Amino acid sequence: MNDLAPRFTHIIGGLLVAIAHFAHRHRARAPFFGLLTGRLLRLNTRLAGLLARWRAGTLPRPRAPRPGRPSVRRERPRYPTRHAWLVVEVGHTAAVYGLYIEQVLAEPAFAEFIAAAPQAGRLLRPLCRMLGVVAPPCLRPPAARPAVRPPVQPPSPAPPPPPPPSRATPRQTRRVTRHSLRDPPPPMANSPPWPNAAASPNR
Repeated sequence: MNDLAPRFTHIIGGLLVAIAHFAHRHRARAPFFGLLTGRLLRLNTRLAGLLARWRAGTLPRPRAPRPGRPSVRRERPRYPTRHAWLVVEVGHTAAVYGLYIEQVLAEPAFAEFIAAAPQAGRLLRPLCRMLGVVAPPCLRPPAARPAVRPPVQPPSPAPPPPPPPSRATPRQTRRVTRHSLRDPPPPMANSPPWPNAAASPNR
């Protein structure tokens, strides 16, 4: 448990020496391998910090990403992504350090460390890829959860159309008009009664 950090530092340090010798012989590739050297140095520093906090029992709990907050991506150099690309570039010396990394990853203490600090996988997976090391199951990224889609509600039925307005025929209109003229209007307040046509003396 206590020797994981110095072993990683020793392996990455030897790998940096092999990269420096290769860059010295191939000056055209020196700028790229200078960037790679800085990346490996940062990787070693962060990994040593995680191991130290793991030994001290002060590792924070991994936080879930907050939804709704856009992530700010910085411009970073693009490295090859094919399997064992650094071994192809540098040669068998890089493959030897890949075997050392593989031995450390197979130890039970490393599985305990990854279980407590899964964020270390983001550091070690690129290292395994460039050295051609098959990552153990504890180091593989978690499977992506399928997106849960809300159930699709069926469309509500359209309301029935309003009934067409009733249209009276001209004959019905004449009947209603003639009938309304024969009936006297309703009496108004303080008005004399409507005279009866039969009792009128002029008839």
